[in-house]
Amino acid sequence: MLGSLLSGRFSLRSVRTEHAVLLSAVFFATLAVFIHHRYLFWDFCAYKLSGEYLLGVSGRYFEVFRPPLTPVLLAAIGTAGYFVLAEILLAIAAVLFSKRLSLDPLIFYFLVQVPAVAVFSVTEGSEVLALALGLLALAFYDSPLAGAFLGLAFLTRYSMVVYALPLLYLAWHHYSSRPRLFVHQILAFLLVVAPWFAYNYVHFGNPFASVLDFAFLNGPARSYLWHWPNISFIFALLPTLLLAVPTSRKQGVWWIFAAVILAIYIVTPFRALRYIVPAVPLLAVPAAENVRRSGARRPLTIFIVVVSVLGALVIAGNVTGIDPHPFVSAAYSLGNCTAVSNAWVPLACVGAHALPLISPDDMKDRALAVFPGYPLPPWYSGDPYAVVAYPGQEYNIFVPLQCVEGENYVGTYLDTYNRITGRQFTYRDVLLCILRLRSC
Repeated sequence: MLGSLLSGRFSLRSVRTEHAVLLSAVFFATLAVFIHHRYLFWDFCAYKLSGEYLLGVSGRYFEVFRPPLTPVLLAAIGTAGYFVLAEILLAIAAVLFSKRLSLDPLIFYFLVQVPAVAVFSVTEGSEVLALALGLLALAFYDSPLAGAFLGLAFLTRYSMVVYALPLLYLAWHHYSSRPRLFVHQILAFLLVVAPWFAYNYVHFGNPFASVLDFAFLNGPARSYLWHWPNISFIFALLPTLLLAVPTSRKQGVWWIFAAVILAIYIVTPFRALRYIVPAVPLLAVPAAENVRRSGARRPLTIFIVVVSVLGALVIAGNVTGIDPHPFVSAAYSLGNCTAVSNAWVPLACVGAHALPLISPDDMKDRALAVFPGYPLPPWYSGDPYAVVAYPGQEYNIFVPLQCVEGENYVGTYLDTYNRITGRQFTYRDVLLCILRLRSC
C-alpha cells in the first residue's frame, strides 16, 4: 500500500500484493521472536548489552567494534519491537525498490526473504535491518535520501558500504543532469555517520576506532576461524540462486555486485555464513526479472513463496543457540561478584558482571565461571586464587574470599589483542596490518 501511495498509483491488486508482503513480514518477525525466546545467541547478546550501555540503561558491557544502530534499537524497543521494525522495513524497502525496477513486489520480496535471510540472519540480529536500509538506499537512488539510508545501513553492518556500488550504478545517469545529487548523497551519508565517528574520537581517540576494531577482529586477528557454505545454507539460498542465472548483460551487472560480496567473504579469514546475505537482494533482481519473463510465472511464484515459508519453518525448528538456563543459574550464584569467564557474553546477557578471561591476572579477586564447550586460553589450568568452589555438570564457579563487585567491561578489541600478545599496537598499526603493510 505504501508503495502505491508514494507512486500515486492505487489499485486493488496493488493493495492485495502489498498487504500480502506486510503480512508476510509479520510472520517472519514472529518467527524471529520465537527463535530468540528459546535461545541466547552470542552476538545478539553483545548487541543488546552494548545498546544498554550507549543509552545509559546499563553500563555492564560494551564492545566497541559493534556498529551502533542495532544495539541502540534493541535497548530502546526490545527484541520483539526490533524484529517487527526490521521485518516491516524490509517489506517496505522490497516493495519500493521492486517498483523502481518494474519488478513484482511479492516475487521480489520472497526472493529476498529466502530461509538464509529469514532464519540464519536473525539469530545474530543485524542482517535483516541492514538489508532493509540498503534496499531503501537503492530505492531512493535519485534522491539525497539514498546517502542517508546507506549511512544507516553502514551503522548497522559496516560491510553494507558495498551497496554504494549498485547505488552508483542506478544513479549514474542522474548525476549528469543533476551534478549536485552525488554531492548531496555523500553529505547525507556523512551527516548520518558523523555522530558515531565523533563518539569514537571522544571516547577512544580515533574516529574510526569501531570500524578498525571490527576489521581487525574479523580479519588478521581471527585468521583461524572460517566457515565454508554448507549444504543447509546453500539450500537456504534457494530458490534465488536457481532463478538468478543471468540472461542479459544488464543482469550480469547485478552478479558482479554480488561477486564483490562473495570475494570479500572469500578473502576475509573469519567467514561467518551470514556475511554472504547482502548478496541475496542483488541476485533477487535478475531472478525476479527471469520470473517476470517466464511463461510459468504463476507456478514459479507459488514455488518461491512455498519454499521460502516452509524452508524458514523447517530450519527455524532446527535452529539451536545457547541454552540460557545454566547462565541464569550461574548468574544467581555469582550475585554481584564480578566473574571472568570463557563464556562471558551470555553470562553478562542474563545479568551477571562478566569479563573475558584473557590472562592469569584476570582471575585475582574475581570469580571464575567455566562453561564446558567454550574455548579456554592455552595457559589455563585452574584458578590458583580460588578458595570456594561451586562445581556442577553445566558449569564450574570458583569464588575468592574477597571478590571485586559490580565491575563492568568497556573495551576495544585492540586492547584485548595487546594484552594477549604483549604488543603495543595503535590504530595506525591496525590499519597497516589490515592493508597487509606490516605484520600482525
